[in-house]
Amino acid sequence: MSENIPVFDAHAHILYGINGVKRGAKTSTGNYGKIVWRGEELTFLPPNFYDTRFTAETLLETMNFSGVSKAVLLQNPVIGILNTEIRQAIINYPDRFYGTIQVNPMKKDACAIVKKFASENQNTLKLEISEEWGWSGNYPGFSLKGKEMMKVWDTVANSGLRVIVDTGDIFNNGYQVENISFIAERFPETKILIEHLGFYRTGLDETARARRNEMLALGKDLENVFFGFSSTAAFINDDYPCVKALELLKEAVEIMGAHKILWGSDIPSTFKKYTYRQLIDVVAWHATFLTSAEKQLLLHDNAASFFE
Repeated sequence: MSENIPVFDAHAHILYGINGVKRGAKTSTGNYGKIVWRGEELTFLPPNFYDTRFTAETLLETMNFSGVSKAVLLQNPVIGILNTEIRQAIINYPDRFYGTIQVNPMKKDACAIVKKFASENQNTLKLEISEEWGWSGNYPGFSLKGKEMMKVWDTVANSGLRVIVDTGDIFNNGYQVENISFIAERFPETKILIEHLGFYRTGLDETARARRNEMLALGKDLENVFFGFSSTAAFINDDYPCVKALELLKEAVEIMGAHKILWGSDIPSTFKKYTYRQLIDVVAWHATFLTSAEKQLLLHDNAASFFE
């Protein structure tokens, strides 16, 4: 990097095979980086991940190799629920990992599971609500302020947890701008991180652009709402050094300020297109519109403030 900026990865994954659910059907482990779903093989990782695993130890060595000090371990329903595995990774490496808790919010034991796993470092609830990867696909009509979810929000607030929300694309049921705004205002002490820059895209028509701007405005208008800059380049198939993704990042910074955006890698799935070093250097080297102080906010300080 041009400067010695510390790196805190706000969006990483560990995998011990696949054991989840997608649109109401079970997912399981395929070979060579694939997920098996409804008789199909879906490419999730590069083929060198022959057993479709990426352990905490592998992630740690990858972080060491690329100069990353800490990482947050995320989950989603398609991969499966990894609360126990993430808890163990945090126990084993308390100075390197923070972790999320995942529950099926429609089940009666959701709040009990949140309480069971909540700890100083496993301090964030991950809500994947997209139709493609999350609860909206499994429960049509799913609402962030439905009866079951309001119990979960109360538990989160009472436990002092943060929340990460992955909404999915703009025109899917998970893109619940109004509901996120309602929750953020009702629970002002609960920090909410909206992933993937709110599925910020290029080439949007005016209807989509207006909807996207409504989502991004939450980061400007609400003190407890933040956005993650993770997988933005991958979603638009942007080759390194990811010029189009950087244009989107620049717009987001202009809307809400660099202090509201957390960099994350979304490895190992992003290894299909980029190296870890490239994902870091997109911001560290190529985001020339950012000052050195702003780069440090995105790559380290914002995540440290959010999770620690």
